[in-house]
Amino acid sequence: MKLMIRRERARLTDGGAVSSTLPSPTPISLLQWNVEAYRAHVAQLLATHPRDEAMELAVGGDWVEIREALIGALLLGGVAEADSVVDVGCGSGRLAGALAPYFRGTYTGIDVVEDLLEYARSCVARDDFSFLLSDGITIPVADESTQIVCFFSVFTHLPHEAIYNYLVEAQRILRPGGTIVASFLEFADPALWPVFDAMVANLVTMNHHNQFTHRDDLTIFCARLGLEIVAFIGATEATIPVPNQLAPTDRYRHFGQSLMILRRPSK
Repeated sequence: MKLMIRRERARLTDGGAVSSTLPSPTPISLLQWNVEAYRAHVAQLLATHPRDEAMELAVGGDWVEIREALIGALLLGGVAEADSVVDVGCGSGRLAGALAPYFRGTYTGIDVVEDLLEYARSCVARDDFSFLLSDGITIPVADESTQIVCFFSVFTHLPHEAIYNYLVEAQRILRPGGTIVASFLEFADPALWPVFDAMVANLVTMNHHNQFTHRDDLTIFCARLGLEIVAFIGATEATIPVPNQLAPTDRYRHFGQSLMILRRPSK
């Protein structure tokens, strides 16, 4: 942004000609910028906080409370104790750590930051839990190998093209009848507007991107890909079961972001 301003000032003060001494900006996609910004954010946290604290802050803090919401969202998506789960954007192992004591299935955590994956591996001592580095475009998992794919606070930071691409990848790795559980941000929910207001207030200095996606857009994506929409859930709708280990109780809570539950049709 500062480089663009300098170039524009040079154009205005030099009769429209941009000085040849100014460096040319290196083109970078929004996806690349997001990935590098996140890696830099994690590195900065590790440099300024104790490791455990940095790893919790890297995924938004409120570790225990958010774990409850993540497990509840999976229960709403129909997770069973012996399922195969792929957690895209697994971070430092918040969901993995909550699943590990009770879950009898297999778990694969995917992230773009190796520091987060290393921490998750150190916290979850299970041979059937794996953590893999991603390029931010693909999910490094075999075709039709999993029952549930989740994206928690992932689509909230990706451009629409990347969201669509990840849905394609999720469909590829899901078994017929498998489920996608994903959170997203939408303008239609007034509770989420403070996130957008903060972006506007920090337009020049913000260090990551928050993406708002209308559920109508997601509906079109799903129709094109042949994914069934099971449910859309608003950020403040108290429909997320509060878990007791891996079983729901008679209490419900909201998730804090909008949720969608999708299904790959059975053959």
